Amino acid sequence: MVVFWERENAGEKEMLMREEGLTKEQAETRARENVFYVAETFTDFLYKLYD
Repeated sequence: MVVFWERENAGEKEMLMREEGLTKEQAETRARENVFYVAETFTDFLYKLYD
């Protein structure tokens, strides 16, 4: 599976828990908001570059 991770402003779970007072589950949910599905396989991803 190919995904895009938008790293900027993502924050680490420990930092989110410490600085924003989030629970572990809330921090994991926040971290997943910055991950986007791109393609099922790398080959599919390469084909999408030419669409």
